[in-house]
Amino acid sequence: MKIKDQVASLSLSRKLKNAGYPQHGLFWWVKGKKKWELHQNWGADDKRVESCVAPTVAELGEMLELDKTEWLVCSKDPISKVFVVNFRHEIIKANTEANARARILIWLAENKYVDFKEK
Repeated sequence: MKIKDQVASLSLSRKLKNAGYPQHGLFWWVKGKKKWELHQNWGADDKRVESCVAPTVAELGEMLELDKTEWLVCSKDPISKVFVVNFRHEIIKANTEANARARILIWLAENKYVDFKEK
């Protein structure tokens, strides 16, 4: 499996950053001269370039605290290959599990169910 399939997409990673998601992790989206690139072990301390953490499936799962979110169901549709998250009648779909988890975290932050500053 490609690393890009195991981390949140650039657009979702940037939304997470704007929502206050902690900027520490193993993988990073870094803005190059022509495009954004995925790097390992980048670090947020280099302020010369624009960057944001690219959270992995595992990192996003830790942030979700699954013991507190047992009502959250994430499954992969075997026909469409789309990950579906069902939370309190909200259906969130994504092409990867990382993106599904990122989308639910963004939704949780926007709706005040989670505050990243408390993490």
